[in-house]
Amino acid sequence: MIWDQVLFTELATSAGRDPRRRGGVLAAHERDLVTVVVDDPAVIDDLNTPEDYERLIREVNRDIY
Repeated sequence: MIWDQVLFTELATSAGRDPRRRGGVLAAHERDLVTVVVDDPAVIDDLNTPEDYERLIREVNRDIY
């Protein structure tokens, strides 16, 4: 998910900081959402840590590792 910079302040509030409650921010701005259709399952992967990134790299490059 890519968040527009105008939402950073809203996301920084206690409700927005909780990943389970970010849906409220999305719901409040539903008319502003843009859906982009892609043909790559990696776009829905959740990368929040260096470990997440390493896991994705290993999955994408399975023949190398």
